[in-house]
Amino acid sequence: MTVRTTPALVAGIITTDLSIDISPFIDVANALTDYVLTQDTASVLNTQLLRQIETWLAAHYYAVKDQQYSEKKTGDASAKFQVGEAGTGAFQGSEWGRNAMALDISGTLRKLNKGVVTVGLECLGKPPSTQIDYLDRD
Repeated sequence: MTVRTTPALVAGIITTDLSIDISPFIDVANALTDYVLTQDTASVLNTQLLRQIETWLAAHYYAVKDQQYSEKKTGDASAKFQVGEAGTGAFQGSEWGRNAMALDISGTLRKLNKGVVTVGLECLGKPPSTQIDYLDRD
């Protein structure tokens, strides 16, 4: 587990609250970046890209905890926060997650963003040994 990013790098791309510890978000981003590296069978990701992916992922996970403004007005005090659309995937919810996916040229984060759908098929009829041929039916 080689940590590639730092709290200073993460704070450089997202506005952070100094009372919130960034380390847990870096830990999660590091574990996910390590997974991305194991899936990079074509070896297209270099050290710099991995550092950037980890930094943007840490910022994404931080943004999940501390929602970031997408719009902010002072007069009449209105604000809108960055939130992803329902069903768009785990990393679509913030600009940092989308950037992490763009940086991952191996496509692993894009696949994880889509999720995994398992489909099964089961025959509810009689087993073939007990079936009656169509011509032999009444």
